[in-house]
Amino acid sequence: YPRVFGYAFKPVSFWFCHRHDDDDGGSLRAIVVEGNNTFGERHCYLLAGADLAWGREQRARKVFHVSPFSAIEGHYRFRFLRSADGSRIVVRIDHHDASGVLLQTSLSGQLEPLTAASVRRAFFGIPMMSFGVIGRIHWQALRVWLKRVPFQSKPQCDFKSAADFLDLAGRARIQQGFIHRTEGVDPAVHTLKPDD
Repeated sequence: YPRVFGYAFKPVSFWFCHRHDDDDGGSLRAIVVEGNNTFGERHCYLLAGADLAWGREQRARKVFHVSPFSAIEGHYRFRFLRSADGSRIVVRIDHHDASGVLLQTSLSGQLEPLTAASVRRAFFGIPMMSFGVIGRIHWQALRVWLKRVPFQSKPQCDFKSAADFLDLAGRARIQQGFIHRTEGVDPAVHTLKPDD
């Protein structure tokens, strides 16, 4: 979503990576789920593998602090559905822990190429979207807090700067668009807030 008065907030974005060398015109190779929290942090979950396809459930372990009312535990179940003509998409995200389902969400919409015209339509169609989203997040947080749901403190980042993280993550190599772990380092489970 475009910035309004220099501000944009997207709780989640999806990046669909398609094969270009197969006969069906681009089956899924990977999906990157980019989550953002209200603390200015971002984490990406890479969904890939032989079982990745439209309509099939994908799982990822929760490793990112999203809400002060939800611990960093459990896993997400993702399901991506697409209309026959490929113009509409539905995304389901369910958060589970050892006790069962904690949260069920879904998003849907029309897929459009990113062009100057589509950005203008988004901007003028819903000009205050980011402010509305962040306002609703805080309103729901207040309602949950008033119900006395236990507060989970935000864990501290293990790194003092982006340079520390990049030094450690440098031991991981990127090959054919996928992150491979080396020397026991898993850079996918660390989150940084950019230096101000």
